Amino acid sequence: MNLAGGGLTVWDNGLGMDRNGLVQYFTIGSGFKKTNPVTEKFNRRRIGEFGIGKFAVLSVCDRFELATQKNGYAATVIFDKNDFESRNNWEVPLLEQASNHKTSYTRITLFDLKTPIGREALEQRLRQQLPLTEKDFTVLLDDVELKPRHIAGRKFFIREQTGFGLIAGEIVVSALILAKEDIGISVNVKGISLNRGFLGLEKSHQLPLNRLTGRIRADWLPLTAARDSWLKDSPEGRLFLEVITKNLKRLSGYLFKQKATAADKKADQALSAALVKIKTSLKKNRDIFLLNDLPLFDQEQEKNDALAEAVGAGVFTQRLTKKKGALAKAGKLPGEISRRLPKLTRNRVKTILKDQKR
Repeated sequence: MNLAGGGLTVWDNGLGMDRNGLVQYFTIGSGFKKTNPVTEKFNRRRIGEFGIGKFAVLSVCDRFELATQKNGYAATVIFDKNDFESRNNWEVPLLEQASNHKTSYTRITLFDLKTPIGREALEQRLRQQLPLTEKDFTVLLDDVELKPRHIAGRKFFIREQTGFGLIAGEIVVSALILAKEDIGISVNVKGISLNRGFLGLEKSHQLPLNRLTGRIRADWLPLTAARDSWLKDSPEGRLFLEVITKNLKRLSGYLFKQKATAADKKADQALSAALVKIKTSLKKNRDIFLLNDLPLFDQEQEKNDALAEAVGAGVFTQRLTKKKGALAKAGKLPGEISRRLPKLTRNRVKTILKDQKR
C-alpha cells in the first residue's frame, strides 16, 4: 500500500482475476461469495456479500483503476465518474492484454482523493481493521511492514464451538494504560475488525476499562449494511452475546480483584505519606509539643550516647520488628540517666514507656 501524489495504491499478490472474474467482480448482487465462501489459496473466508462495497470508493475519489493478472491474462479497468457523466455513458472501459508473467496480482489505484489521508491516520486504521496476527498475511505501508503491537499484560483466551460456528480470541488486561486507539474489544468477522467496544463491561463503572483490549473472531455473525457492526437481534447475534457474557464473568472477577488490590496499595501509600507529614510537623514544631527538652528531638543533647541509646532506642523510634519483650525492658529508666533528666521530662518518658499502644 502506497500514499503518493494525492492518491492511494493498494496491491496484493493473491489469485488475481481473469475476464470471468472481472465480470463477476462488477456484477452487483452476485452470489459468487455465497457459493464459494472460502478462497482457494489460503482457505480464508471471503469478505463482503452483496457486491456493492467497491462503489464506496466513489465517496473518497471520482476516479480509480483496477489492474489484475492471472494465468497469462492481464487487464485494466478504468472507472471515471466525471467521464461517465460527460458522455452520459456508464460503460466501463476494459483494456485487455496477454501476459507472459506467471505471477498473479490485483492492484487498485485511487486518484485525487477528495480528503487527504495522512500516513499516521492510515496506519492506525489499518492496525484496527486488519488481522495482522494472521498466518501468511503481511501488510506493507510505503514499503514498511506493519507488525502487530505486543501488549504486555494478563491474557484471557476464549474458544467455544457453537451451533453456528467457532468463537475464538483473546482479551488482554494491559499492565499499562493503553493508547486510545487500542482500548476496547473488537469483534472480527471474516478478517475485518468491527468497531471496538466492551461487550457489556462498560455497565460497571468500577472496572479499569482503559487497560482492556482484545479481539474476538466469529466469522458466522451477520453484518449490518454499513459493515461496522453485527445484527445483535439475530439468532446468531443473541447466541454470540450469550457466550461472550458467560466468558466475561471470569474476566470481570479478575478486574474487580485487581481494583481492590490497587485500592489497598493506594491506602497504604496515603497512610505512609500522612505519617511522613506528622513526623515533619513534630520536628518543625517542637515547642508546641513540649518536646524540645527530649534527647530524641534535640540534636545537641544527643551527644550523650548513653542517653540517646536508653531513650531513643526504646521510646520514640517505633521499630515494628521489635518484640514486646524487648520493649518491656525499656519500661524503666536507668538511675543515672533518670537523675540527669528534668522531673517533667522524666515523667513524660515514663508515661510513654508504659503505653502499650505507642
